[in-house]
Amino acid sequence: MIILIIWLRLNLSPIMISWSIY
Repeated sequence: MIILIIWLRLNLSPIMISWSIY
């Protein structure tokens, strides 16, 4: 599950990183 989240962050990096910060 953690690997899947990291993979999604790498693919959708700007969107997912922004959502993680907020």
